[in-house]
Amino acid sequence: MDNDPKPTWSQTRIIAVIAIAFVALVALIFGLAKIISGEPEEGTPSPGETPASIDITIQPTEAIAAGLNIELSEGQEQPEEAVLLSATTGEPLSDEEVEPILARLPEIEAEAEDEVDFRLPDDVIPPPRPGETIDETFPPDETVAGPEEVEPGPLEVLRYSPEGEIPIAPFVNVTFNQPMVPLTTIEDLAEEDVPVDIEPDLEGTWRWLGTKTLNFQYDSELIDRMPMATEYTVTIPAGTESATGGVLEETIQFT
Repeated sequence: MDNDPKPTWSQTRIIAVIAIAFVALVALIFGLAKIISGEPEEGTPSPGETPASIDITIQPTEAIAAGLNIELSEGQEQPEEAVLLSATTGEPLSDEEVEPILARLPEIEAEAEDEVDFRLPDDVIPPPRPGETIDETFPPDETVAGPEEVEPGPLEVLRYSPEGEIPIAPFVNVTFNQPMVPLTTIEDLAEEDVPVDIEPDLEGTWRWLGTKTLNFQYDSELIDRMPMATEYTVTIPAGTESATGGVLEETIQFT
């Protein structure tokens, strides 16, 4: 008969717990020793080596100032090229297919104001007529005034302009008391002799404004007036004859 006492169940549990605690303590001490010595753990890339499947993100310069922070993340596959889908060619629905769709729509109810009689205007608008209608009899009852009667006698100069010292002389006008040219076109009047002289001589155009007034304008592409700072003398010589036979008795001059 064996007299050695056997360990109980509670004693066995205590021994197991002490063994596990001892193994954990040894592992902790071994891990701390590696961290203090700076040895890399297994699976950790060595300095200067970066796995191809791991992305490295470097923090901004503010983080670099405090220390270099590197964030590791799983790599991502490149997306495949996009494939353009072709447009679907639609086919129109048949009348039999359209009828069930329209049958689902609610019926439109007519209201009383939807149908009204055609509104005709009270007065028929007359068609437009171009121009203006003048109520006058033809031939007219009024007598047409004849040409202005010319007083017989010598030719006279009624007025002229400009005269004296003026800041600007845009043109020269001379008006007679009798017609000087016949009523005709401007081209024909341009060939008539001009009974007025201007000194110093100027390049310009003489025009008859009617049959009694003669106008002179200086020809220039730069100004629309006569040159300034110049004294001009306008002369209508004696003996100038009008279209009706009147003769200018004295020479007329103005500056």
